[in-house]
Amino acid sequence: MTLRLTPNQRLKLDILERGIDVDDAAAAALAAPGQPFVVHDYATTGGLTLVLDDDVWVNAPVEYWFCDRPVATLTLEGDDFVLIGEDVREHVRVMPLPNYVALENPPRGLMTHADRIRISPIDGCAYACLFCDWHDVPYQTVSVDTLLAGLRVAADDTALPARHVLVSGGTPKSGDHAFLAEVYRRIIAESPLPVDVMLAPRDGHALLDEIAAAGVHGLSINLEIFDDDISAQLCPNKHHTGRAGYSDFITHAVSLLGGHGSGRVRSLLLCGLEPTESTLKGVRFLASLGCDPVLSPFRPADGTPLADVRPPSADVLEALYLAARDIVDECGVKLGPRCIPCQHNTVTFSDGSDAYYVS
Repeated sequence: MTLRLTPNQRLKLDILERGIDVDDAAAAALAAPGQPFVVHDYATTGGLTLVLDDDVWVNAPVEYWFCDRPVATLTLEGDDFVLIGEDVREHVRVMPLPNYVALENPPRGLMTHADRIRISPIDGCAYACLFCDWHDVPYQTVSVDTLLAGLRVAADDTALPARHVLVSGGTPKSGDHAFLAEVYRRIIAESPLPVDVMLAPRDGHALLDEIAAAGVHGLSINLEIFDDDISAQLCPNKHHTGRAGYSDFITHAVSLLGGHGSGRVRSLLLCGLEPTESTLKGVRFLASLGCDPVLSPFRPADGTPLADVRPPSADVLEALYLAARDIVDECGVKLGPRCIPCQHNTVTFSDGSDAYYVS
């Protein structure tokens, strides 16, 4: 079923590689006086979220060093935002920042991207992946009451209305496992919106059983690097868990949340930090477990050993996507995420079926 990409799908990949520029008129239209037009909160979500025709969403890098050859410039024509560049002229919708970022005391540990509120219960991380700067943040937990108060503010935001929640953030130290389990329980129980949880394998199956029973909507259990040697170098904690540990944890999660191909369990693979053939082996490994592989293009984070490494090229991403799509079709799953707005920082596109949706 290997078909070519549409022009706007290819444009998304070009933007993920090279970013965009934003002229003064567009920047002024996007932000209130004295406020930024973009928040660089995390490498993979720190751009402007644009919606192209055909419901193609992209988190466009802005103001990063690797945006030295931007695909296009975002400008205004009347009241419309337009991307203009060599061979590019595209009217786009730009998703605004939520109103709460301008509050004197904005919610702690939260940010809304596209239609999803991300909750980070932990500053810092017990893991030390070389592509991530989160473990350099001073480690501390955020109380569940603080998070729930912030969630109520974010859920009521009118500038960027949310449809679901992802509890994300760093991996806890062993002494904080019970704290994080309580966070999961209470947010799932008290959130006005469906809740997904991102977590690393731990605690056997007990934690999975508990949050499944609590009513979690989906799980993200991110392998990130498939190649053994590269995994050992770049993400040693995940490598220590090993493929067998991930296989067991993901397989049990799939059994709890709808079975093979339900779309409620996914696992992210970073694109651009290992050979393409290794990433595709990872796609097949994950798809065979019944979960949705997610292709996430590497984007360098300041202060990390990989800060000067460019994102993968659009050509590499296109080849990965087309090959991976064939693999998941064989295995009876989809490339994730299934939520179309949440595809903004991944190499995923809706195939027009009911498998992909707006939450």
